Amino acid sequence: WLAAVLLVGAAVALYAGSIAFGYVLDDEMVIQKNVFTQDGFGGIGRIFGADSFMGYFQKQDKLYLLEGGRYRPLSLATFAMEVGIFGKDNASLPHISHLINILLYGLTGVLLYRILLGLFPIKEGGQWYFSLPFLAALVFVLHPLHVECIANIKGRDEILALFFSLASLYAMLKHFDTNRWRWAGFSGLFLLLGLFAKEN
Repeated sequence: WLAAVLLVGAAVALYAGSIAFGYVLDDEMVIQKNVFTQDGFGGIGRIFGADSFMGYFQKQDKLYLLEGGRYRPLSLATFAMEVGIFGKDNASLPHISHLINILLYGLTGVLLYRILLGLFPIKEGGQWYFSLPFLAALVFVLHPLHVECIANIKGRDEILALFFSLASLYAMLKHFDTNRWRWAGFSGLFLLLGLFAKEN
């Protein structure tokens, strides 16, 4: 638990400055001017039933302005839930969204730590804070390569895709360890959620 708290704390400490940021770049397409997202809980069905930018363009022929289709409903559904819970006219909504991105990123680091701990167990008498799993997870959390997907609210699709991909791997490893088929089922479910986050 201490390792998990430190990993999430590192993510919060590193990216806390982004909580004060507003909407930028693609946030307009997925949140501000996306009628499905702005409809809150009422828009979730339409989010899962259409291209990710249909709520922004609102016409099928305009979707071709961007090359290739995009079906990434999971992050848009989370934005719709935030609108449903906090209200679309809430001035704090972008700050809440930034905080959620940071926490999801920290939890992704914790999940990576748990996977690596299973693959590279700490030897008896070893210190967890000097172990390969913890140091690798800490480098992941602190690495500047991830700035864009955390500081940009729209980047949640990348965070969720990695989180659920890792969750799928974790569940499959648990299946191999325990021989319980429910873990294989969870693995499939998590992989599907990862695909709903981003097709890559």
